[in-house]
Amino acid sequence: MTATNNSIRTSAELALGDSIEAWHNGRLYHRGTVVKKVAATELFWIEETATGRRRLLDMDSVEIVRVPQAPQTQPPAQPKAAAPSFSPYPLFQDGTKLQDELQRRAGTRLHGGTQAIA
Repeated sequence: MTATNNSIRTSAELALGDSIEAWHNGRLYHRGTVVKKVAATELFWIEETATGRRRLLDMDSVEIVRVPQAPQTQPPAQPKAAAPSFSPYPLFQDGTKLQDELQRRAGTRLHGGTQAIA
């Protein structure tokens, strides 16, 4: 890797969120996003693009190159399914709800009827 306009010489030139590549002896070792800088040192943390793991890098041991970030594209919006209507009362096999049955029973008791409940 040769020095380019995107080469970073000190960690002070880095900003959180910068996409960088770390090169050593012409070989790419790490690619990721800057997530933390260690104050008063030339150390900083990146989150690697390939693995999602954090790596501690030293400006003195690797050449850092800022790379342009790829535009983030949003996946196509999926139509949301309608939420099912929820009732705290279960359905009986005949389709009536427990709530209806309880109201029917309460009405029967209030009116003094002796109706048989199936």
